[in-house]
Amino acid sequence: MTGPTFPTGDIVIRIPDGNPPQGGWPVLVFLHGCGERASTYSALATAAAAAAFVSIAPSGPMILPGGGRSWMTDLAATDACIQSAFAGPLSGLAGVLGGLYLCGFSQGATHAYGLLAGRPDRYSGAIILSPGEGPDPPGPPPAEAARPMYLSYGKGEYRVFRQRAQKWGTRWQRSGHPCRIEPHPGGHHYPIDWFTRFPLVAAWLLSFRANSETSKILQQQAVRPNPPPGGTSATSS
Repeated sequence: MTGPTFPTGDIVIRIPDGNPPQGGWPVLVFLHGCGERASTYSALATAAAAAAFVSIAPSGPMILPGGGRSWMTDLAATDACIQSAFAGPLSGLAGVLGGLYLCGFSQGATHAYGLLAGRPDRYSGAIILSPGEGPDPPGPPPAEAARPMYLSYGKGEYRVFRQRAQKWGTRWQRSGHPCRIEPHPGGHHYPIDWFTRFPLVAAWLLSFRANSETSKILQQQAVRPNPPPGGTSATSS
C-alpha cells in the first residue's frame, strides 16, 4: 500500500556527530501520543542522537482540532509513514544505517508494540512507554531472533493503562524475547529521569545486535545527555 508521507516541517531528524560505527548507525523512531506532534520530541531526538542513534520523530497523519496529530488505527499505515522517511529525508543515509528501533509513548507505544510484534523482519527492538489507546496488537513473533523490548509505565497511571502495560510485558517475556519492565513513580508521561535512563536502555537494546560497537561505547562511557529546560514534555495520551 502507499501510505501518507510527511509534509514539510512534520518530521524531526537528528544525525549523530562523527563517523558511523561498524555496522552503521542504529535508527530510533519516536511515535508520539495522541494530540502531540513531531516538534514535541525535538529534545528527545537530540538526546538519542547524542547516544549515537539517527533519530526521527514524525507527526501522525491525522490532524486533530487544535493542530495536534494522531495515528490511524491501521498499523500498516503507521509502518508506511515510517518507511516514507527512508525514501525521502533519510534516503542519503541508506548506506550508513543499521537496525531500526521504535520508541513509542501512549498511543505511539501501542503502535510500536504492534509493529515490533507484526514486523520483526523490519524492526529490531522497541521502547514501550505507557501504552495507551488503540486496538490490542498481535502477539509476539516466534523467538527465532531476539527482539528486545523495554517497557515502562507510571505507577500512578489509570488502572486500565497499568494493566495493559503489565499484560503486554508478561506476554513478551513468556514468548522468549528479551524484555525489561521498569515502572516509574509518576503518571502517564515519560519517566522524569528519562534523559539519564535512556543511554542505559539504549545500551541494553543494542547489546542484542551482533558486534554492536555503539552498545559497547554507551556501556563504557555511560553517556548521559543533560536534559534541556523543561525536561520531558511528552505527557498527553
